[in-house]
Amino acid sequence: MDYCEELKREDFEFNEDYLIERFKRGSAAEFTFQQCCFHYLIDLALGLGSSKEDILKNLGPDTGCIFPDECPPNIDMIGAQDAKEMQLTIGSGHVLYTGGAKDTDELAEELAKHFGMQVEVIVPPSHPRSNYVSPSTVEVLVLANPHLYQVAQKLCKSVPTHFYTLQLLQRNYLIAKKAHTVYAFGILENDAKRVQGGTGWTVQLALDQRKDVYLFEIPSQTWYRSENHYYVSDDSACLVAGSKFLPWGLKPPTLHQSSAVIGSRDLDEKTRKEIQALFNRTFCLPENIEQLRLELEDFHL
Repeated sequence: MDYCEELKREDFEFNEDYLIERFKRGSAAEFTFQQCCFHYLIDLALGLGSSKEDILKNLGPDTGCIFPDECPPNIDMIGAQDAKEMQLTIGSGHVLYTGGAKDTDELAEELAKHFGMQVEVIVPPSHPRSNYVSPSTVEVLVLANPHLYQVAQKLCKSVPTHFYTLQLLQRNYLIAKKAHTVYAFGILENDAKRVQGGTGWTVQLALDQRKDVYLFEIPSQTWYRSENHYYVSDDSACLVAGSKFLPWGLKPPTLHQSSAVIGSRDLDEKTRKEIQALFNRTFCLPENIEQLRLELEDFHL
């Protein structure tokens, strides 16, 4: 609690400025985002093991930024909605589509729930998780078949014949279809057009549907983004439209409002940290809070 002993609400003109400063100091002191920033998620009494009385001695009177269950939310900040019925979370308004597999899917689902995102787990009827989530119907899954054959041709592979493996690829088509942007963690082929393994199927399914795709190339630990390009076909000497992955030289990407995070079932520690960083960049950076404050002012919300 030392980081906020000298931090008083009355020293700031706006609640937002107070929250931003609390987050900056709390982040430097290695507290979690929930513990040091948004008033509707703070639970310092439990998170830090201190009583409410002890915390208020350090912070001064509670203005709603400390114990949201005892104080009304700041209507000036959130607008004229019915505050009693509204529960705000950091990632509300964002959705993650996932296939319920191990490692990448599992970690992304855990992080999405941690930040309050909506999570839609898409599985076939034969999947182990079909007992816990509503599986996709066979009628919906078979709609993917024409697209799978197109992808197989581009990847120089064969569509699997076993029903279980086929249903997993059909599921991947649905994930690519629903998400606006796909974030893949895998290995790029030498031609920079394809991604290795099962991740490559989902990536190509997304590209064929003209979705935005970001790839974190595991061996080089570098972000790439798919870009449209044109090339001459070897078979017909015609100009053909395609996609190629180019290094993403700008800031590392952040999640779109509608996202799918896909990748290997055997992640190394560095890649796991980058997946975590993808979510943290989206929801936890101080500039995100400042952007929220400015937009609230601009739109008079």
